[in-house]
Amino acid sequence: MTTYRFTAERSHQWWAIISPDVTGAATQARRLDQAEPMAREVISLLLEVPEDDIDIDLEVILDDDGQAALAMAVEVLREDGDA
Repeated sequence: MTTYRFTAERSHQWWAIISPDVTGAATQARRLDQAEPMAREVISLLLEVPEDDIDIDLEVILDDDGQAALAMAVEVLREDGDA
């Protein structure tokens, strides 16, 4: 199994999913949970290998607003855990 690196970065209402290692390996997804399957599919199509032979290493890049939203969500989860 071969691992391919991808980044996922918010672009308006979509996540832009791009591999720095494979030329032309770019796709998009509406939700972050769709990023890995979309990345696997684009590699499979470009390199003509079965999706089962592909592993994805996904790095999520958040802007300042995304980082603030994540921090707030983590805090809410912590508070719920303490209740």
